[in-house]
Amino acid sequence: MDEKFSVKNMQNTSIEGLQKILRELKVESEIRITQAIDEITNPRFVQNYGAVDSVYLNDKLRREAYFKQCEGIISELNALGHDLSPLDLDSDINFENTSISWATLNKLGAVCGLELEFFPRETNVRWVVAPSA
Repeated sequence: MDEKFSVKNMQNTSIEGLQKILRELKVESEIRITQAIDEITNPRFVQNYGAVDSVYLNDKLRREAYFKQCEGIISELNALGHDLSPLDLDSDINFENTSISWATLNKLGAVCGLELEFFPRETNVRWVVAPSA
């Protein structure tokens, strides 16, 4: 991850600059997650043991790649000072609806700072300002 995504840079930039950084983080995250999933979804990676087994195996491998990529992104952001904590994991039976959320929390446990919600084909990125931060 680029240094522009560091917590210090995000805290010290203008609203317009922060909006641009958040859009760039959203795009970069979506590209990385999509590439990881697409590598697994490619038929040459899934051996055919029958229709049901192939669907199950493909789903399992896609979930593993998805979660690994999300955790990698979070790890890199934490190395840049964000101190992100897990908020929610919704491992839906339909892979496309599976989501995982991370955020920076203040001392009271409220979201304050960077908040990310990952879906297999979309990432929501927000900067939350909490009065009690």
